[in-house]
Amino acid sequence: MKYFKFLAVLLIIPFVFHFSEDDKTIEELRQAKIKYPIDTLKLDNEYKNYRTTLLREECLQCGKILFANGRHAEFWFKTHHCTNDYGYTLFSFPDGQETIMEGYFCCDVYFHSDIKTQKDLRALIKKYGGRRP
Repeated sequence: MKYFKFLAVLLIIPFVFHFSEDDKTIEELRQAKIKYPIDTLKLDNEYKNYRTTLLREECLQCGKILFANGRHAEFWFKTHHCTNDYGYTLFSFPDGQETIMEGYFCCDVYFHSDIKTQKDLRALIKKYGGRRP
């Protein structure tokens, strides 16, 4: 019986302390949100309705998406080129909600269509989230 308990513990421990690569990337993005608030960054890359910056040492792209109503969403993105997963983007919305999107973006966050509202952004996340870059 002692042998069985010992064996059971050995089999359970890896599951209890295992963090997947996905979990690691998501946690890195949550920490990046704290370490790099968007308002403290110089967003030097301008696109249609969003601004970004690249933090090379962190392999991280950060930015904000400007909505037609004057509000904005913020994002922190880690490409699949720097991880062993599809890459993830953490979006923070004006209402305080956060959404994690897996995949879709390859080397950087780039929108092929205009994102004019929070609803547009949520629809894009729902439609393309989980796709391989």
